[in-house]
Amino acid sequence: MAYDVTFDSDIKGGLSRGDYDIVEITAARESWHVEPTPTAPSRIHHDGSRLVLPLGPEHTSDDRYSTTEVASSPRFDQANLDRMLAEGSDRVVVPGREAAFRGFLASPHFVDGRAADETVTAGATFQSWRGLESRENRPAFMGVSIVYLGGSGFVPALFNRSWKQRRFVASVIDFNTGLNFNAVLPDVDFSEPHDLRFRWFPNRDVEFLVDDRRVAYYEDGPLQVTPLTFYKRFRRGVDFIGHRRLTADPCHIDAWVNCSATGNSPDVFTGKQFTEDLSVALAGFGIHPL
Repeated sequence: MAYDVTFDSDIKGGLSRGDYDIVEITAARESWHVEPTPTAPSRIHHDGSRLVLPLGPEHTSDDRYSTTEVASSPRFDQANLDRMLAEGSDRVVVPGREAAFRGFLASPHFVDGRAADETVTAGATFQSWRGLESRENRPAFMGVSIVYLGGSGFVPALFNRSWKQRRFVASVIDFNTGLNFNAVLPDVDFSEPHDLRFRWFPNRDVEFLVDDRRVAYYEDGPLQVTPLTFYKRFRRGVDFIGHRRLTADPCHIDAWVNCSATGNSPDVFTGKQFTEDLSVALAGFGIHPL
């Protein structure tokens, strides 16, 4: 069995059937703002080939959070993912399954440098939400992504391996264990459509494929120094040096563009108004057994 969606112009119908979930938040005062799934989108649209997720100056403001997303299930609901896994649903990613994003396309701003100074994250992911329902404690979040992290500060610089350049990165992160794996992908032009697959093997290794070509590989269990121990909120129970194992939490899949800032902390803060109209688009997505 597999969960698979091909996007078409009938977005309202897809939402009413529960084929997928969308999020459109505009200029919220906090970065973890949650709104119900709309019955119809106000800015997400289908261009005849792909579902387009736009975010630009008209949707963003200084010191505010905005996002445009499509996902297999609602965010901030780990209890729902736990329930689906217990019921044997094919709509969760666990070891032995892969997340697939067909025809993933980013606007040229992410390739030619115009997005580098924007407080933007964008990409495709499978991720859990555990611990993110409350901001009081350290999150137990884990996620596997191909992601663009723009803006200034230590975290974007470390993530991109550069103080100035901002590029798409293959990423595995787990706040439970302090795991942090990043591989910059400079030889993939994301302004052209690509098929992405994140294969989560039973031994918890992750293989990143772009058009069936391996572009990065995370091997589970390596001895790793974690920068998360430098942050009081994230260091509890995490050794500075240790063998990192990726938590096998049930995950949903998601593609997004949001206006938020990290700066010098792994936390997510409100961002600044965009100067450019940014977007990502995709023809479809799915969760498949390996």
